[in-house]
Amino acid sequence: MRLRALALALVPRSASVSLAARRVAARPRPVDPPRVKPVTIQIGKTMPKDIEDTIVKPDGAAARQDLLKWWDAGHRAMPWRRETPADDKKAWAYGVWVSEVMLQQTQVSRVDPYWRRWMERWPSVESLARADESDVKALWSGLGYYRRCAFLLEGAKQLASANEWPTSKDQWLKVKGVGPYTAAAISSIVYGERTPVVDGNVVRVFSRLAMCGEKPTAKVWWSLAGSLTDGCDRPGAVNQALMELGATACSKQKPSCGGCPLRGHCAAFKGQVVDKYPVVVKKAPPVKVAVCLVVLRHNDRVALVAPQSDRSKSPFRLEGLWELPGTRIEGEPDENAIVQGLDDALRALGPTTKGLRAKKPLSHSITSTRYAVHVQRCDVDDPALYSNVEWVAADDLGTKGCSSVVKKAVDAAAKIDAKRKLPKGQQTLSFKPAKKATTRVSPPPEPVTVTPPSPPQLATPSAFGAYAFAE
Repeated sequence: MRLRALALALVPRSASVSLAARRVAARPRPVDPPRVKPVTIQIGKTMPKDIEDTIVKPDGAAARQDLLKWWDAGHRAMPWRRETPADDKKAWAYGVWVSEVMLQQTQVSRVDPYWRRWMERWPSVESLARADESDVKALWSGLGYYRRCAFLLEGAKQLASANEWPTSKDQWLKVKGVGPYTAAAISSIVYGERTPVVDGNVVRVFSRLAMCGEKPTAKVWWSLAGSLTDGCDRPGAVNQALMELGATACSKQKPSCGGCPLRGHCAAFKGQVVDKYPVVVKKAPPVKVAVCLVVLRHNDRVALVAPQSDRSKSPFRLEGLWELPGTRIEGEPDENAIVQGLDDALRALGPTTKGLRAKKPLSHSITSTRYAVHVQRCDVDDPALYSNVEWVAADDLGTKGCSSVVKKAVDAAAKIDAKRKLPKGQQTLSFKPAKKATTRVSPPPEPVTVTPPSPPQLATPSAFGAYAFAE
């Protein structure tokens, strides 16, 4: 009411302005609604709900036919592959299971000898279930990702005590440490279940076949792979062929499209943009960590620290592995911090002693962590002074469950030259002792024979011109 009265008072009171006009001026001005751009709806077209609606799906039946023709013509021979179905499917499934676990993040050429040694040592699930964990990790030493062998051992114990052997994907998913990929691989290859597999090689193939420009969800990859196994009589062969294709012709760098059986179905090949797929996702920078390791030596033996149940106490955050005494320093420490870390590692076991240190650190990587490993060698006379260690012959390190960095550090320590003396006991790997200077004794002078001068002769022309070149 006060606002209205004020508005009336502001309107000039003249004879030409009526009371009605003054009332209209006193009314509050309406607020204009926000301007919204008109929406155009096209009949018959719908907006994509997710990325699955934007990809180009291949003809599954036709692509499968061409893929199997290529597979049957020839593929790599691997010890765990069977060209014909085996009668003992339980043994076959066990071998495939071991191979698929080993092949995770590991190349075939590296897995081959490990798989052969494993199957010779533990040819059945029952024999693996009775194995000691330290023996399993010792055989696995060098493959990395040691939780894989621990899951194999736990899964074997579970299966050995079970009354029923798994034959389907859903049943294999109940086994300790078995994920969707491994369960699908075993059930399709051994038992012929129509289920797809998705690993890095399969993702690469379908990222080019369907031109997946964005980073799809796992649902998209499983749907694309399923388009080739649905209604298939040989799902195991299809899955193995897809993985083989991704590892060979459809490789990450320089794919061989001329020999690819699916080039007629490949959207990226038709668009001549194969090199653009898969879309590279920028990874986070690696984490940098420094580790100070002490190689305690007594004659030909090396001191190892027993496996830690608490990963936080391990310099490399490893569980259940024998390691060298060491300390962990996050980031890139300076020289003083490295010296202190080496001293702390030695002091935790016994008396400190002068050591010989490698000048350059070793490089070691575990997943996304990059380690700079500083190695110091200490030769001791009385091993009894050092507690909580086990003295192992350097040649027998392969029989212990050790990380590959242990052997690298021991080998580096053995190359340190103990003859060169530097301040603080530091030593270099690249040092070479200087050669002793030798005094050359000149032979006695020969007697000088004086001959009369010969008459001058004219120069003889040569093939190079008027005169021969002087040496």
